[in-house]
Amino acid sequence: MAGSRIAAWLKDQMGGLRGSKMQLLKTKKRILDSLGSAVILFGTDGKLMDYNEEAARLLNLNRDYIGVLDESFLQEGRLNLDPQNMTDGGNYEVTIPAGIRNHYYSIDFRSLWDEKNEKTGNLYVFHDITTIKELYNELEKAATHDTVSGLLNKRILDQKLADLDVPENYPVSVAVININGLSMVNSIMGMIEGDMMVKFVTEVLKTQLRGDDLPIRLDGETVVVMPKTTESQAVRLMKRVQEMISLQVEFSMKLSIEFGAAVKEDDSVDMKDVLLAAKNTVRRKKMLNPDSPKNAVVNSMNSHFETMRNGMNGHPQRVTMLAEDMCEILGLTDEETVETKLLAALHDIGLISVPKDIIQKSDALTDREWEEVKKHPETGCNIASINPELSSIASYILAHHERWDGTGYPNGLSGMDIPLPVRIVTLCDVYDVMIHDTFYSKAISEEDAIEELKRCSGSQLDPSLVPVFIRMINGLEP
Repeated sequence: MAGSRIAAWLKDQMGGLRGSKMQLLKTKKRILDSLGSAVILFGTDGKLMDYNEEAARLLNLNRDYIGVLDESFLQEGRLNLDPQNMTDGGNYEVTIPAGIRNHYYSIDFRSLWDEKNEKTGNLYVFHDITTIKELYNELEKAATHDTVSGLLNKRILDQKLADLDVPENYPVSVAVININGLSMVNSIMGMIEGDMMVKFVTEVLKTQLRGDDLPIRLDGETVVVMPKTTESQAVRLMKRVQEMISLQVEFSMKLSIEFGAAVKEDDSVDMKDVLLAAKNTVRRKKMLNPDSPKNAVVNSMNSHFETMRNGMNGHPQRVTMLAEDMCEILGLTDEETVETKLLAALHDIGLISVPKDIIQKSDALTDREWEEVKKHPETGCNIASINPELSSIASYILAHHERWDGTGYPNGLSGMDIPLPVRIVTLCDVYDVMIHDTFYSKAISEEDAIEELKRCSGSQLDPSLVPVFIRMINGLEP
């Protein structure tokens, strides 16, 4: 190391300063000034003995400080070194602010000894490592940050999740944000347009995040970890971001996002499972979002049903909106809400196997025809089971014709054995069918429909949900 070589040279010179003393001093100064590193020498009394030009520039020293400036000044101000706790031969790193740019120095510390093994002073050699340090920082950032958004990337996701997964942070909410149709934008408009969308979404997101919220870019999506945040708070925050992004007009193709949220409230749940729940939720939501290519499944099914059931146009969409409002009133989680909405949109998916003439028949069905119709919950369940995004609602589709009193089909479930999403959708479905014309019935007024809901409460419908639904329809507080 340069510090040890300089120390050895000074030792020789300080031990032999006899005869040509002035010449030796001049030689020493020329050598020290030519090193390119800042060099400072303190005597055993702790006072400044000497320094070179680079040290004068770095630390603003002048000759008046010789024999006056105490070694303890290194502990003050920008250096924050503690000479009392420095080890002979040790290397120390300091950061010195210089305007908008930091300068980094590696400091070699050496104690000087004479031929009698008596200490003669302390030597400090400052090596400027700014360029190397900045390069290292850039490489480190490239390794841990997403190159497009500038956010932290998945390499440190596990560590960050572990750091935030502590009881004092509960509840910890996780949201996953996905840009609708980003792959299509990249294919049609090019990666530059897609990258600009990612940057725009990131900047909007940053305006809404709080100090402890942590955004991370993960596999083409943005994960936001929010300590001390309930799921409802996380959903409200994400909806603000969603609304802000929907207002932009900067891009040639429509920019919109979808999100999913989940929460960890205690140690009984693993953070990775919370993240997975949020990711699953956003994928199911995208099936309901008309801006997402994944909406094609739901859209094609609805188009097919509308063709088969002319006169019931818009029925799945209306039931979905009613179900969403009920979920909000009941305080369901983001995951429960999207599953309920998917059930509302696709509960009759099994009717695809029922002949059109049976579906459109206005007269009473024969026993054979009725048996054919009653197969559609099981058919719908089978269809949903083979789709990863729909498999979670397969059992709900199977149960969507069960009744509160146990007289429904196919399994005769009753009461609370019927899943809550099914009970919500059944109520919304029954109401919408009553107030719109169908092949087999004429629409009735909303007032009459509400009376019918009251009559069916406790038989077909969940008696605890009916009054909540009626208050919602009437625009009253829950």
